[in-house]
Amino acid sequence: MVGGSVRMTSVWQQTIALLWKNLLLKWRRKWHSILEWLQDLAYVLLMFLVAASAQVSPMNEFSPYAALGRVDSFTSQNFTVGYISTAPTARETMRRVAESQDLPGWTVQEFEDEEALLSEVKNHTAIAVIFHHPFQYHIRFSVYNISSPNDYTSYQGVCSNISENCYPTFYWSTGFLFLQAKIDSAIIEMTTSHMVQEQLTSIMVGRMASTQYSHSLVISVGIFVFGMCLSYVSMMYLLSLYVTRERMEMGTIMKTMRLKERAFWLSWGFLYLIYVIIIANLMTLVTGFFVFTRSSYGVILLLFILYGIASICVTFMLSALFRNPRVTAIAGFFITLLTSASGLLLLMKNLPKAVEVLLCIFPPFAFSVGLVESVHMEDDLRGVFFSHLTDVSSHIVFCCISLMVDSLLYGLLTLYFSKVLPGR
Repeated sequence: MVGGSVRMTSVWQQTIALLWKNLLLKWRRKWHSILEWLQDLAYVLLMFLVAASAQVSPMNEFSPYAALGRVDSFTSQNFTVGYISTAPTARETMRRVAESQDLPGWTVQEFEDEEALLSEVKNHTAIAVIFHHPFQYHIRFSVYNISSPNDYTSYQGVCSNISENCYPTFYWSTGFLFLQAKIDSAIIEMTTSHMVQEQLTSIMVGRMASTQYSHSLVISVGIFVFGMCLSYVSMMYLLSLYVTRERMEMGTIMKTMRLKERAFWLSWGFLYLIYVIIIANLMTLVTGFFVFTRSSYGVILLLFILYGIASICVTFMLSALFRNPRVTAIAGFFITLLTSASGLLLLMKNLPKAVEVLLCIFPPFAFSVGLVESVHMEDDLRGVFFSHLTDVSSHIVFCCISLMVDSLLYGLLTLYFSKVLPGR
């Protein structure tokens, strides 16, 4: 027990001595240190602009509930309803729709070529119904007639009491819901022999009441998440240069003075932990001002700090793995770039959980999990808090655990590679 305590004390003494040496080295090379910080601050300024573009702006316009009318009470227009028949049931379905007496000036027509039908849709002269299965079909309207169903580019519009730009209501006013009800009723009548057309077309359509809403485009969220994952890329690039070069130069001295590898890594880790805390606070202020306006400052700060620690451990592992400082720095840069880009996969709605857990072995991806889910919480006007970690903010717990596991894993790999790859 005594011997173990002495060894542990010796490691900490060596760590403090090497840390002091690193501080003196930074002071002697103050111009290099100033340039290093200018690079980091320039990136913070860039992220300030990115976060401003991805700002989640809640709208306080009161939008009361409004009854729009029956499904079949929209303003009629003359259109050709074209369809592609892939099965006899599809042709029979559209025949029943064509025989309806209440089609508002629409003509049902079968097309042989899907490209010709879609061309008519682009020219605003037709509505396309494409059957993929007897009970599965797609309705294709012109994008100028209804709101875009694309979550990556769609916009909610203004749904105030006097506004005509409430895009979701276009599905009713252009007859999209009416056509859908007619096709569904025809399918139901074919399969069950029950007449449900009147019930479906007489459903009342209403615009839901809302006092506040928030909306952010997925493209803006993707740019924001990708940029935040690169928060420490400049710092880690320079750290890999310093650590790899000094490890090569001090290899003989460390062996002569019996300095332990752990003390060397800890000394640089503690120094750059201070850097990480400073940058993490700046990034939290930037994101808290524009994006995470409702979330707890401490929660977002914790994410940035844990991500910074994991990035340091990855940099140490690469420094122990490669001999050339520039190769180490370039490899770390491109690894961070690629794994940060992998975080964009989280914007997909159907990303398998197994893939998500597997990719969390990369710190940028694990960090992206926390950021993306937190942005979704902001869109829901709730934010993330420590008090909700076991409830709606449980993704923060998953993100933090993943980042801590990554730090431990890459830290152990650093010690392993420094042992099995001697001679540095």
